[in-house]
Amino acid sequence: ASDNRLSAELKARGTRLGEWRANIALPLARSGSGWTVLPESPLNGKIHIDVADLSWVGPALDSNIKSSGRLSLAADVAGTFDQPHLRGLLNGNDLAVAWLDQGIRLQQGKLTARLDQTRLHIDQLSFVAPHDAPPRDRLLAGLKLAKEPGNITLSGMIDPLEKRGNLDLSASRLTLAQRSDRWIIASGQGRIGFEQDTLTLGGK
Repeated sequence: ASDNRLSAELKARGTRLGEWRANIALPLARSGSGWTVLPESPLNGKIHIDVADLSWVGPALDSNIKSSGRLSLAADVAGTFDQPHLRGLLNGNDLAVAWLDQGIRLQQGKLTARLDQTRLHIDQLSFVAPHDAPPRDRLLAGLKLAKEPGNITLSGMIDPLEKRGNLDLSASRLTLAQRSDRWIIASGQGRIGFEQDTLTLGGK
């Protein structure tokens, strides 16, 4: 702290953590009890995150989930102390998620997104969904499945601060379950919207 200004810097690196760098600066104000940061104090800083291995995320959420891939974030910090904003780019490559008990595998994932103040704009989140051989069941007799794997693409906007957003998704031969007792592949389009405490689902 110097010249009525507070500056902070963070650097962290780990095998699973990846590399995190951040710096931020904001003005200090003199008060009767000493120095303080006013709620309207402007923020100025940068954040850079590069996680090369996301394999720890799935098990951290549930022992039945596996994950992998790489995620990076480069953003500027702005706004005020009580209402911070981020503006930057979020990218993911070679993303993969698997729900083991359902036999669902999403692979070759790619994420392109933008942070604009409190909003996350997802330009594209896409995955490829490979198929297992269907179980021997009379309901599936004569089924001819395309050789190409399924896929899913999602885009939209999420604003957690204002509790609203909308997501559009498109799926082609997407695996929803690949088990001996439950085997489901679906195609179609859908839309998910939420506003405060109301969730709206639509699709075909």
